[in-house]
Order: sequence, then structure tokens, then C-alpha cells
Amino acid sequence: MNYSEKIAAVRRYPYAAMEVREKKIELLKNLQKLAKSWSNEKLLAYARKMHPLLRGSEIYCSFFDDDKLANYLLGEEHFRRHQRLIKRYGKLLFWMKQVPLYCPLSEGQKILQEASGLVELRRVTTYYDSDYSPAVLRPTIADAIIQCPKDILKQVVAFEFVAPSSNAKDCYDEVLGMHVLTTVYYTGVVPQEIAEQKVSLY
Repeated sequence: MNYSEKIAAVRRYPYAAMEVREKKIELLKNLQKLAKSWSNEKLLAYARKMHPLLRGSEIYCSFFDDDKLANYLLGEEHFRRHQRLIKRYGKLLFWMKQVPLYCPLSEGQKILQEASGLVELRRVTTYYDSDYSPAVLRPTIADAIIQCPKDILKQVVAFEFVAPSSNAKDCYDEVLGMHVLTTVYYTGVVPQEIAEQKVSLY
């Protein structure tokens, strides 16, 4: 669903007040205008210097919200190992392998090495397509680049997606029909192996 279709869907949405729908429509129009201002060539240029990160807790954290359920399904030994990994690596950041700009990062989560020495520039509320399913987060590198504030764009070398919950449905805005996340932008030195990765659109 493109932005024009999303706007039409919000106008028809029956369970939100007119004022709420108008604000959502204004947001969608701004996102549409922002997306149109980026050419593929410009996106590729910035993708060569802006690299995705993944928090250790996202790698090792169980997808079970209930520890008792996780313990039961994983088995006590695996559950305890799982908890040890979260405690050891949960706060660390890791460089991810680049995936095509318009492909969801969730389809290519490969960790390359630990990311250290990065400085956080800003946390920004960002919006991501959820046409696939409200239960599945599918943010892309293109989304992160396009929605990066212009005043820090040239300084950014990395970004991290932060969800308020491990349940994707908790991040879903039903009126917008999009997921709402926080994207954290960083500056710092990028290792040569990470900087030399190839980038593509699809």
C-alpha cells in the first residue's frame, strides 16, 4: 500500500475521531513528501556510510514474554544459557551485514562484529510499513536514511531500531497502518570491513 492508499484508508477509518485522523493524514503526507525527495542514487550514497546495528538483547533475548513459558518450552538448561547470554551481551551493539535498502532487516540479520566507540546523536520516532502483518516488524535501511533529521544526516554512520516491546503488535498504529519505532542515530569510526560492504536497492 503506497502513501496515497494509506491516506485514503485513514480517511475511511471508522474508529478514530476526525481530529485524530487529520493528524495522521498530515503525518502521512509529510512522510510521502520526504520519500519523494530522495532519489535511489542519493539513498545508495548515504547507505555506503550509514550502517545498521543490532543490540545484543535482540540477538539473545527470548521471544517469549513469560519466563516460565520460555523455561518450559526451551528446557531448563537452554533457558539458563539463554539468560546468561542476555546478561553478558544484552547491552552491547553489533554491526550487521548490509542488506538491500528496500528489504526488511529482519530477512538478513547476520552479525559481523561488535560495535564500540560510537556516540549517540539523537533518538527519533520513525514509521515503517506493516502491510505484511502487524505482528511482524519490517523496517528497512531506506526508511532509516529517509527519516533521519537533515541537521545530523552528514554525521551519522550507524543506526539502531528500538522497539518499545518484543511484541510487534505493541508497536503497531492501527489508524496509520504502520509500525512506530525509535531509531537511534550514531556517529563515530566505522571499521574498514564494515565500510567496504556492497550496497544495493533490492
